[in-house]
This record gives sequence, structure tokens and C-alpha cells, in this order.
Amino acid sequence: MGLYTTQSKNFKLLRNTYGSHENLAQRLQGTVNGTQLSRFTTAEEVATPDIIARIESVLSLPTGWFDRDNLAFTQISPEDYELLSLIL
Repeated sequence: MGLYTTQSKNFKLLRNTYGSHENLAQRLQGTVNGTQLSRFTTAEEVATPDIIARIESVLSLPTGWFDRDNLAFTQISPEDYELLSLIL
């Protein structure tokens, strides 16, 4: 899976986390606008590393969060989750 797809999925995950596109856009006000957010989420546009760093900072996400397949972690088995928890 490429960064482009991973980034888009992570934007979708954030929209869900914050309840709606509008809520996330409001939270990111001054960093990106609603149109940009839509384009990032639908993979019509890729956010630059600078924008990603600012979003991670505003949302208190760890550096590199957008580079990971975070959605995959929500779908792991209980056994895998337990192993991952032990590793962390």
C-alpha cells in the first residue's frame, strides 16, 4: 500500500474519530480548509510533508502517524492486539 492510499485512509479515520468532516475541518481551522480536507480524504490530492506535520501537531498525533496504516490496527484480532500491546 502506498503512502497516497495510507494518507487518504488516515484522513477518513480522523473524520470518523472527530464525528464528521465539519468537526475535523473546524479542529484544523488555520491549518487546512474544508475543501483541502475533502481532497486529501478522497485521495484527489496528497498533503505535503509540511501540512502533515502541522496536522499531527494540532491534533497531538505522533510524528509519522500519517505514514502508518492506522486503520489496520482497528481491525486486528484480539490475539494480535494482545501481542502488539506487549511489544509496545
